[in-house]
Amino acid sequence: MEHSQVIAIPTNVRVDDQTVITSGFALMTSDNTLTIEFGGLRLEFVFSDNADTEMSLEHEQINEKAIRIRLKNFKNALGSSVGPTRIGTLNGRALSLGLYVTAVGDIQKAVSYCLTLG
Repeated sequence: MEHSQVIAIPTNVRVDDQTVITSGFALMTSDNTLTIEFGGLRLEFVFSDNADTEMSLEHEQINEKAIRIRLKNFKNALGSSVGPTRIGTLNGRALSLGLYVTAVGDIQKAVSYCLTLG
């Protein structure tokens, strides 16, 4: 039997002058934290739903290597998008986040994300 060999092919994905450093998809519940680690940095995405407030995104620096992003009321079944919006700096370049969140029922979230450097 012949074995297949996995070949790593370097890719370079760009959107205009922005270099995509990571992108992906996660299915989660509102009480989960989505954590993305890359290049020694950590991003934590925390969702909360509250009927009394509007949809919002806030980010805070936990320390020089970690950012917490709070997403409030991303509960539209048709989806809600943000960005790209600048959330920090990495190696002297602007770190930006693009996000698309779709509510799946009352508690699940389908999250698509894209992080870029400009």
